[in-house]
Amino acid sequence: MSEFTDLIAVYSLAIVGIVLMFHVYNLTNQFGERMVAAAQADPPAPKWFQTRMLFRMWLPYQAGGFLIEVLHIIVFLEVIEHVGNEGAKTVAYLLIWSFALMAVMTVMTMTLGLSEYRKGLLGSQAEAD
Repeated sequence: MSEFTDLIAVYSLAIVGIVLMFHVYNLTNQFGERMVAAAQADPPAPKWFQTRMLFRMWLPYQAGGFLIEVLHIIVFLEVIEHVGNEGAKTVAYLLIWSFALMAVMTVMTMTLGLSEYRKGLLGSQAEAD
């Protein structure tokens, strides 16, 4: 492949990954908003429903986002092996760093967000009792 084709292929793969990640995080944030609205509703949604939303909707979307980021890191590592152009390799290394940073931030959001949502669910349930 030519140098220009290498760069276009790497860039296109990155754009698809970034757009996919924004979509997943948008869905994740929508579920978070629903959980907060359900907890603050009058009367609040039952605790089992809020817990189900947290563990069966919000958390799988977060985990899916993390998996997509890790898969992109693996794909870009493979791209580096198959591309001969140094410019395309540099772009791929930059994208690996970017997706690794996004994966770390996703893990932080998963752990801290999960604990905050759980604390909010338990707190709203204690207030309701």
